[in-house]
Amino acid sequence: MNLHDDHPILLLQHLIWHEGYHHGQIKLALKLRGHPIPDEDAGPGTWGVWMRKEL
Repeated sequence: MNLHDDHPILLLQHLIWHEGYHHGQIKLALKLRGHPIPDEDAGPGTWGVWMRKEL
């Protein structure tokens, strides 16, 4: 595979970065529609998934 994500670690890195990109897009869309969401509220509901230590 001669693509950008030709190694599993690079693919995982891309997927995590891409999720963060969409996180920002959603927050911007809400802000533009007059419903801003503070980081303190958005963080636990989204990034909390990655931060859970237990299964």
